[in-house]
Amino acid sequence: MLNNIDKRIIYISLIFIITCVIICAVIIYPIRLVNSVRVENIELERENSAIQNEIDELKNQNEALTKLNNIDIPIERVSLIELFTSVQNIFKINSINIISSEQDQEYQTIKLKLEGDYYIFAASLAELRLLKNPFKITALNIRKSTKDPVNLIEADLTLTALVK
Repeated sequence: MLNNIDKRIIYISLIFIITCVIICAVIIYPIRLVNSVRVENIELERENSAIQNEIDELKNQNEALTKLNNIDIPIERVSLIELFTSVQNIFKINSINIISSEQDQEYQTIKLKLEGDYYIFAASLAELRLLKNPFKITALNIRKSTKDPVNLIEADLTLTALVK
């Protein structure tokens, strides 16, 4: 059997081992905690840098838009009838048939139903860009014609004008 001295040595040894484990845990836990906080700090700094770059870019874009908004570009505004006449002349010169047309004064739009060769139609659209009348194409629907020629198409074209 163990005598009292041996029991005391065992108790002291156990207390020493438990104390060492507690001291190691007390030292290691904060070190790990500090390391994880450092990693999170580095990630947050990266995110902050990325966000700051985006903010700077948005400020630059905002300044550029402000400068662009302050530029006064003179646009010669024409009537809807003048625009229609110009568009009609381009399609007539290029042998594109205007099947029907409709003008909406309230919305300042011209709706055309056209028929003709696809390639000539594409060239006519390119010529429309050269008009001095300010407008935009708001709708374009092209489909193959039910008639025989291979390149024959039907198109619905809607133009919105900037008018007086």
